[in-house]
Parts: sequence; structure tokens; C-alpha cells
Amino acid sequence: AVGKIHEQGVIHRDISADNLMITKEKKIKLIDFGTARFMEDYYDRTYTQNFKHGFTPVEQYRAHETQGPWTDIYALCATIYFMITGIVPDLSVERLIDDKIISLEQIQGTGLSRHQMQCIMKGLEVRPEQRYQEIREFCEDLYREDKEENLSGEGEETAGRDRFFTTGFSTISLFEDIRRSVRKEKKRGRKWIIVSFTAVFFLI
Repeated sequence: AVGKIHEQGVIHRDISADNLMITKEKKIKLIDFGTARFMEDYYDRTYTQNFKHGFTPVEQYRAHETQGPWTDIYALCATIYFMITGIVPDLSVERLIDDKIISLEQIQGTGLSRHQMQCIMKGLEVRPEQRYQEIREFCEDLYREDKEENLSGEGEETAGRDRFFTTGFSTISLFEDIRRSVRKEKKRGRKWIIVSFTAVFFLI
């Protein structure tokens, strides 16, 4: 869904868990486009800024900072991080000064491979240039099958790594469902799919 609006030259600028809705058909819908803007407008205009604790990237705090797909990618990864862990990420402006965010690799029970955790954390990089720049790049990297590891979190080479937080649920079945959907859509010859995180909402 985010990729579709980016193809139209629009950035949402307010992606967060409370702007996702589950339909009666149990599909996820991205809502509230009140702060959405055309990307090209940022080259010569200034807009009212929108801030949401933990989900707003640092460039949205600056009136004349260029925003783009990387802006939504930060908010999207912050949303995924929150849905998986129950932890709202620290403010991006605070992280810019002293980054104390708990890496997913320090959290027990996420059900993610190390590669998947690294992809999400890359999307959560404070500095825009260090994030994924396009949603396609992020999705392709996140769901690359040749990077898959043990989703249970058992047997990983994490000796000496301090894991001090445990999630209240496992995301193993969620990512297996997503992977099956990706395979199914690839067989149909489609480039993109809308990935559903419905399972997480029912577990929270």
C-alpha cells in the first residue's frame, strides 16, 4: 500500500499503528491522509509539520528538510517495531543526540531471523541517508528467501549478546503467512503485494 502511493508521487507522513484499520474481510487499510503531500512539493514549499511520538522521523521536525519515501519507511519500520515488541521507539530527535533504542537483536521472542531484524533496524536509522531510500528496496530485502534463518530464535550465534527483553507473543506464524503470500503473488506474475499484519493486531 505504501509502495502504491509512492508510485503516485505521494508520501503519507503519518504512518503509525493507529492509522491502520482491519476491515471486515480481515485486511489492513492505511488511513488518514490528512498530512500526505506530493514529494515534488518539498523542493519549493513549506508545510505544517506533523509529529507523532516515536513514529516521526527527524526530518519531519525540520521545516525545510527534504522528505521522501525514506520518511515513510522510518514510520513504517517504527510501526513494525512497535507491533512486534510493544515498545514505542524513542523520539528520533532524541536518538540523534543519544541513540538508546533497543535493537531487535537484543530482544527475545521476536520470531524474526537476524537478517529481518537488521532490515527493520536499517529502516529505523535516524539519519535519512542511512535508511532504505525506496519501499521496493526495503520489501525485497526484508523478504529475500536466500537470507532466511531460523525464525524461532533458537540456535542463533548470539553468544555474549545481552538479550534483556522478551515479547509477549511470537511472530513466527505471521512471517510464514507473509512468505506464502509473496510466493503466491510471484506465481501470478505480480510485482507487488499488500502485506497484511492482521495476525499481530489480533495478538496484541
